[in-house]
Amino acid sequence: MPQSEADPSIPSRRRERSARYPGATLFDAIELVREMGQRGVDGLPSASVAAAMGYKNIKTQTFSARLSAARQYGLITLRDGCYSLTELARSILHPLDPGRVPALHRLAFLQPALNAELCEKLEGRRVPDMPALANWLYHHHQITASAKDAAAEIFLTSARELGVLGEDGILRTGGVSLPDSTADAGMGQDSSEASTARQVTRLPASKPVQVPPAKPVVAVISQAPVEPRVTVAPPVERPVPENSVSYDLPLWGQDEGKQIRVIAPQSISRSSLERFLQSFQLMVRVEDD
Repeated sequence: MPQSEADPSIPSRRRERSARYPGATLFDAIELVREMGQRGVDGLPSASVAAAMGYKNIKTQTFSARLSAARQYGLITLRDGCYSLTELARSILHPLDPGRVPALHRLAFLQPALNAELCEKLEGRRVPDMPALANWLYHHHQITASAKDAAAEIFLTSARELGVLGEDGILRTGGVSLPDSTADAGMGQDSSEASTARQVTRLPASKPVQVPPAKPVVAVISQAPVEPRVTVAPPVERPVPENSVSYDLPLWGQDEGKQIRVIAPQSISRSSLERFLQSFQLMVRVEDD
């Protein structure tokens, strides 16, 4: 006799939940708050906002994603079930000084925790392509496998539209801080979450990593102490996949006592090498000598 679906002996599948990320680009979110202001639904519940914009259901993916994103960008707040435009949104939509709008856009872009962390890590560096960035979000920011591509694409699209990610692939957000005026104080803050405005400053660009002419490798950093030397240590005894190479490379200078443990295919493509170097620079902080 088959077991019922409600049989407690059968473990239920736990739904995978992703860490928070903006579900729409910055400029899509700005258009949402612009429309909220134009339609006179600022300060109303989500159902009223959705109905005014022609959505039959507040759970419609496009509407809910844009609404959530606008809140993460600091453009709306939620209080007592009602959504209201923030001072940041009002300053963008009705600027006293149009010359400040690009800086306000960058400020909004940096409000989501994920964007702030990525910009701090990548400032002045070449941003990985979408697949590599998506995998980084999955492994290091708790973005689920089903959401990682969308999260990476939204970040890259917003950065390009904002002009902080150029054709050279280098991220340059510049120095952004909250305006000093009283009217703009606390802009972008959501009191329901007790969030605080961030101040982001330009980080010095890292020097490019010098890659010596050698076989392409895949490396794992180890902090295990080794005998200082400048020659390649012989391979240690460990399982090595077939058609692969393995060795331990002791470092020197200020990195003396550290080593890079390498297990790599005997050959890889140029594109795989470039993707490895992108991921390596994300995982390992490269400091000036």
